[in-house]
Amino acid sequence: VVLSSVAPGSSAEVAGLREGDRLLRIGELPIRTVWNGIRSLRGSRGTTVLIAVERGERELWIGVSRELVIERLRTGSQR
Repeated sequence: VVLSSVAPGSSAEVAGLREGDRLLRIGELPIRTVWNGIRSLRGSRGTTVLIAVERGERELWIGVSRELVIERLRTGSQR
């Protein structure tokens, strides 16, 4: 899964995730689909989750603080 964008001001942006980063693992769980990634991010608000990303030739582990996220689908609806 490759990040197509990172929301300005989000905890992902604050942690250093960038557009184009390829998500490899959230914790120890491999990320194979977007929905698999979303499920893996669930947890108590304010806790930190480690995310492994591939950026260019490097693999990085980035700690991201969990926050409330309202997911907007391309149609503009919320889930």
